Amino acid sequence: MLSRRSWFGLVTVAGAYALTGRGSSAETPPTGRVGTEVAKYQDRPNNMQMCGMCKFYIPPGGKAGTGMMGGQMGPGMMGQGMMRGGNMMAAGTCQVVEGGISPMGWCVLYQAIKT
Repeated sequence: MLSRRSWFGLVTVAGAYALTGRGSSAETPPTGRVGTEVAKYQDRPNNMQMCGMCKFYIPPGGKAGTGMMGGQMGPGMMGQGMMRGGNMMAAGTCQVVEGGISPMGWCVLYQAIKT
């Protein structure tokens, strides 16, 4: 279930997506994801918010909602998580934004992983 804030964010992005002409043309990505421009994606964090900590981020070989650590929210970065897999900074993908996504990036659709 989406919060009101999330719903308004998605409606805003969908509206902007439609206004750019992408929503009704053959250029619409088959995944149903929005472009990086529409999502205002940047390859750097926004304060403490970053794609690797977003519920939509999919790490390389992982699943959405697990974050940079692939679901291993262990005791700190060095313990069992970020350094273990060896590909912490490799680009992943996103459920809502198309293209390669840096775990250190950010966009307006960011939603923190609920623990």
